[in-house]
Amino acid sequence: MVVAIIIVFENRLLIMIGSNKYWRWFRRPWLVVHFIVATVFFLPTYLMIPDQESAKALFTQLAPCIPVYVDADLVFVAVIETRFLLRLAGALFLSAFLEIWTFAYLTDRMLGKQINRTMSVRTVELHRKFQRAFIVQLLIPILILMIPVAYVGVSCFTFYHNQAINNIAIIILSSHGFFSTIVMICIHAPYREFTILVFSVAVRFGQAENSSSVGPLRSHIVT
Repeated sequence: MVVAIIIVFENRLLIMIGSNKYWRWFRRPWLVVHFIVATVFFLPTYLMIPDQESAKALFTQLAPCIPVYVDADLVFVAVIETRFLLRLAGALFLSAFLEIWTFAYLTDRMLGKQINRTMSVRTVELHRKFQRAFIVQLLIPILILMIPVAYVGVSCFTFYHNQAINNIAIIILSSHGFFSTIVMICIHAPYREFTILVFSVAVRFGQAENSSSVGPLRSHIVT
């Protein structure tokens, strides 16, 4: 997902500097490196899977107060040393943030230079408006996810376990697509207008069905 977001911002910059032969030459190995990183990111975790018996014994020592409803035999310990994985993930997300910010900044500068050259002022403003909306669309779900991600990181470093908070964190993390969709509908006018149109048609169709199913009331009173 992170690599896809980076490529979206890079593609918008590429539209502005399409004639730059140096970047066109450099972007191919750049894309290959990003695809490789996205593919092998979880490979160290896979290679570091410990022996389950010893890992469960260590896990029992670190968390002796395991709830009675947790079947320890069904627990799969993916990794014992979490600091390496967290540092690797932190470095990846930091570099991704720097890349996204750089592409967004360069795109905004290139849009300013394109005024009265190849684009009109209105076209440049439309590009900037779309980019701002896209950045907001990314930031809001990320800000929502920061709390559970921070909790997971702290709990891994301190070996703190709270099943209720874990469940809430997983629910919030798995709702990333839901939050992104809501933000996208609220920010981008075409999606918002289409969604309103679909709901209005559905409401009218439901009202029409209800009115047709009721029909005229018949009297059963015999006089």
